[in-house]
Amino acid sequence: TLEFFGTGSSAIKNTSRNIYTLQVNKNTNGYVIIGDNEKVLNSVIFLHDKNWVKLNGKTLTLAPNCNVLNYSNKRYFITNGINKGFLKKLKVNTAAFTFPVGFDKNTYNPLTITENGTQDDYYVRCLENALLDGDQGNPISGGGISAGWLINENTPGGANAIIQAEWKTTDELPGFDYTKCMI
Repeated sequence: TLEFFGTGSSAIKNTSRNIYTLQVNKNTNGYVIIGDNEKVLNSVIFLHDKNWVKLNGKTLTLAPNCNVLNYSNKRYFITNGINKGFLKKLKVNTAAFTFPVGFDKNTYNPLTITENGTQDDYYVRCLENALLDGDQGNPISGGGISAGWLINENTPGGANAIIQAEWKTTDELPGFDYTKCMI
């Protein structure tokens, strides 16, 4: 078990080993910052409000049986970083898996994937805004929401996923229409 506690931010730097259990127990407004791509085998446990795991452009991989526990809108993964920084879950299948992600500590936009086709590894990153060209371009200014996600699967094809995205009503831009939501 690797537990982070106390005041200030802490960092994880890869030592070529997997983490069995990662516990985030920082004082209020605490970050655990990922310094290299990392892998957690069993669980990530958030133990205190206003605690975040900040990916800083790195990928945090969760093993197939790894669980994320006690996440909420005050405890989640921040997927900041330009064109990088993913929360990756191995072997997503018919058991719904929630990626508790946000762009920063004020933006919580979790995404849940249930894969009813061929199980696959999924990467998810929350963007600050929905962009006109998907992962680039200007932010959209109307008709959608002011949040976006990048979702990648490891092996293209064979997917039959149910994807559920969450956002606050304050993320809804002028002209947003629930009947025209799509991913």
